[in-house]
Amino acid sequence: MNNSPQNILIDARAIQSGYKQHKNRGIGYYAQNLISELINMDIEYTLTFLEEQGLPVDPLIFGKSFILHKPLISRMPKIIEAQWSLPINIPRKSFEMVHFLSHEDASFLSPCPYVVSVMDAITLAVRDLYKPWQRLKYQAVYYIAKRIIKNAEMVIAISEHTKKDIMKYYGIPSENICVVPLAAEQRFFQEWLPNDVINLRARYELPETFILYVGGIDPRKNLVILFKAMKALLESGSYCPTLAFAGRISNQREYPEMMKTIRSLGIEHLIKFLGYVPDEDLPLLFQASRAFVYPSRYEGFGLPVLQAMASGTPVLTTKLSSIPEVAGNAAVYINPDDPALLAQAINAILTNKEMRSSLIASGKKQAAMFSWKRTADETVEVYREVIKKIHYTHS
Repeated sequence: MNNSPQNILIDARAIQSGYKQHKNRGIGYYAQNLISELINMDIEYTLTFLEEQGLPVDPLIFGKSFILHKPLISRMPKIIEAQWSLPINIPRKSFEMVHFLSHEDASFLSPCPYVVSVMDAITLAVRDLYKPWQRLKYQAVYYIAKRIIKNAEMVIAISEHTKKDIMKYYGIPSENICVVPLAAEQRFFQEWLPNDVINLRARYELPETFILYVGGIDPRKNLVILFKAMKALLESGSYCPTLAFAGRISNQREYPEMMKTIRSLGIEHLIKFLGYVPDEDLPLLFQASRAFVYPSRYEGFGLPVLQAMASGTPVLTTKLSSIPEVAGNAAVYINPDDPALLAQAINAILTNKEMRSSLIASGKKQAAMFSWKRTADETVEVYREVIKKIHYTHS
């Protein structure tokens, strides 16, 4: 083994455009921010970054990469392909350990000891929300994922709730799991000028008063309750704001059914679909909105909640899964099954200035408790513990 200094391989494929759909999702955000911090840290390890051949190389890892050559057969599911393509590509003695930033990208046959990060256990925890054919697919993948997680030297969970799910569904003991939370970037804390807000609204054709949703549309996001709440506001005679919907969703399988629901409720005119919103616009979009509504039933962490709070946007969300860990006492918690109560909560946020001010202040304070520096520091501590364990085992 390379002992002085130790050489650690970190899976950076999630920041490469074209690798699965990671780059613009939570795993890509996690990878980008963690790697940015690790590169700038003064630590005792040499870091090398795994990238996939043929995909654009992110400037962060340029010149510090280990190339994973594409397999000759690449039409099988990625999690299955990885089981044999990773071991034949990674030299056994070149790295002290590997950190796979998602268990879906790892191989239980890794020739080097490895740490694996687990974002969530969605397909197990809320499996009843999915169609039978989806459940069958998830069950097949589960057996590979279970072995990947069991074979890891250490598992990093991004929340206490995810840790509990890993223990429950994969049978991993508590001492083999370390919780390392995520964070909102500093740019979300920036105070924008009124003209910046006006210009953003003009670019996205948004009214002065709107509420915001950012994310996907799969069943666990529980968007039907939000649409029904909009309908309830409309019928009650209360002011009903525009709902700005940020996210690339038109290519998702749930999109036709979602649009059918919206049309059946007669609220098409109340929803503004923004499509994909660039990272540089997100902090200002949060800050320009009157409230962020996130009725999700399950999150591995719930990063948009933290981003909204950092931006000074009041948050309405559920007290389910990991969300209370993130939001603390700084959000309005809603019943995930009661659109009438959600409608009342939206109306209260829009009309009660004292309530808004309190939520903005407490939200910023809550968001400031998390930082990417803390995430990187705690991740490096995991590396130290694992390398110490490896040396002890082989001494």
